[in-house]
Amino acid sequence: MSVIRYGDLNVEMVDNHGVLISRLSQRQAPVDSFSPRPPAVPRSQPVPGREEQVADALRAIEQGRPVEFHAGCGYGKSTLLQHIAAMAADRQPAFTCVYVRADGDRVEDLLQQLVSELYESAQPVKLTPAECAHLLRQQRLVVAVDDAPTDPAQVGYLLDVLPGCRLVLGCGTRVPVRGGSSHDLPGLPSDAALELLASDLGRPLTSQELPAGRELVSAVGGDRKSTRLNSSHITI
Repeated sequence: MSVIRYGDLNVEMVDNHGVLISRLSQRQAPVDSFSPRPPAVPRSQPVPGREEQVADALRAIEQGRPVEFHAGCGYGKSTLLQHIAAMAADRQPAFTCVYVRADGDRVEDLLQQLVSELYESAQPVKLTPAECAHLLRQQRLVVAVDDAPTDPAQVGYLLDVLPGCRLVLGCGTRVPVRGGSSHDLPGLPSDAALELLASDLGRPLTSQELPAGRELVSAVGGDRKSTRLNSSHITI
């Protein structure tokens, strides 16, 4: 039998018998059982060709504005967001900087994920969205959300419940961001894509390989994923 608390409810999952739900007396608020813990350090990778986007994001963070980057799969959103979170951690020591992947889930699920990243509890407790927001408002956060929800109402709700956070969103399609900015993430410039090719090969491209490399970069339009997947085909 396992037990979990949700709000003022005690939920007991009884083997082969279903679920027993009982109401608790409010002697202790559920959030009181949570204590802060240091989150995972954001991973930073070189992002050649993305200097403009990194500068835009860091400027928005400093000004307290949300910022959103959108592109299809393979254009390097994850690498960019992880790098922005790592750079923000260096430049904004008063803030806790985290990178999370939402996978397009509802904002309520994202709030639970953030609480799991930043807090721990000695007993199994599932907080309500309002309780999650209460805990998260106690921290100064820079949150890079990969695969963020694309519903403007969901993004607006996130901005409402975390008004003190700096949000950097990565989406598959453009999402209007209230009070912030939205940026299309283009393919990598040719030189940056060739640098990525050389990095994957572990050596500079030879003069004989450069024409094939430039043809590949042009064919995939600077798509990071396609460039990497096809890097082996340029070797002569």
